[in-house]
Amino acid sequence: MPNTQYLFQKTGIYYFRRRIAGYPHKTRPLMVSLGSKDRWQGLYIVQQLHMEFQSMLNSFIFTQPPLPKD
Repeated sequence: MPNTQYLFQKTGIYYFRRRIAGYPHKTRPLMVSLGSKDRWQGLYIVQQLHMEFQSMLNSFIFTQPPLPKD
């Protein structure tokens, strides 16, 4: 079974929903409409978005100076 961790359904439409690490929990998660009512199509799109999102976040790690140890 595919990972459904970031798949969210609201009023019949599927969304990619993900919190960004390091932001407070009171901050709303990132939500992107997948424009689909089909679960399998939504799962496929979520997998693609998750890979792109991870790649983008990983690239930001190297642009920031390291945090101080204190």
